[in-house]
Amino acid sequence: MPAHIVVENLEIRCGRVPYAFSGRRGVGKYSKDAASVFVEKGEHLVLRNLVLHDSGNGLMVSSQSSDVRVEGCHLYDNGNPGSITEHNAYTECNGIVFEANRFGPLREGCRGNNLKDRSAGLVVAYNWIEGGNRQLDLVDATGNPALNASPAYRRTLVYSNVIIERDEEGSNQIVHYGGDSDNTAGFRKGVLFFYHNTVVSTRPRSIAIFRVSTPEETVECHGNILHTTSKGKHLSLMCKAGMLKLGKNWLTSGWVPTVDDFRGEIQKVQPLVEGAEPGFTGISAQDFTLRADSANLAAAAPLPSDVPLPARRYIRHQKLEVLPPGAPLNLGAQ
Repeated sequence: MPAHIVVENLEIRCGRVPYAFSGRRGVGKYSKDAASVFVEKGEHLVLRNLVLHDSGNGLMVSSQSSDVRVEGCHLYDNGNPGSITEHNAYTECNGIVFEANRFGPLREGCRGNNLKDRSAGLVVAYNWIEGGNRQLDLVDATGNPALNASPAYRRTLVYSNVIIERDEEGSNQIVHYGGDSDNTAGFRKGVLFFYHNTVVSTRPRSIAIFRVSTPEETVECHGNILHTTSKGKHLSLMCKAGMLKLGKNWLTSGWVPTVDDFRGEIQKVQPLVEGAEPGFTGISAQDFTLRADSANLAAAAPLPSDVPLPARRYIRHQKLEVLPPGAPLNLGAQ
């Protein structure tokens, strides 16, 4: 088992059709699902400050891997036109952390997701995630039964990210949680903790923040800014199924609880904050820091006791800033 490896400071590109390469068997062409980086198996791996683009997949990590950190990388412009099966990142392993990465749009005409994951123990924190069919597609493990059996499979953390839904790009769903295979018994059926994220949609039609696969999956939603630049009625929280526990969040006025055929439940556990706009410094320039007059400053309510508090914030691009110890938390990605 390859272990304790750091891969850093590389740009890796052009691993896709129709590019060719020279190998030990002569000249060959890349397969449809080739990746700039493919971790076939490994443990205790760090992928740092990589630029992964113009390939079928930017990053792939297989189900025989464990303890992987992806930090400070730029993944963009990957995928195959017309295909839904290649992504900027496609991962399935036992323990993976994405931190301080910049996920940009896929190649034009590509229908894959930005980050698709099937892992146990997934943490997505302090990232910039822009575009894709879905920004986050968090579905069932299919390659290693040990992942489905792990307690960490039932607990997913997504916090302090900037997530951007672009105009007329792919699905209208931001986050999919649960599963997408025919084996519903192997779906995540746990809790997605989604907190202190800034979600901005510039799509002129309806969006849904969450699609949850079955009634046995739950989303804990706390401390977020959920904003659409279109009419508030185009912002909905849930579709399909599942339980949403809705804490104190900021939402665009006029939002609606559900869209499409929803068979689930929404529990409001704390009062919400609503408004016409959240007080960003410059939304057209994608500057989502908060102005001094923003109602979201120091407005956060306590989080569930079993999740880590945000300790840093993402700085454009691929940098982190430490938050002052003990300072009141803002709503959104700080």
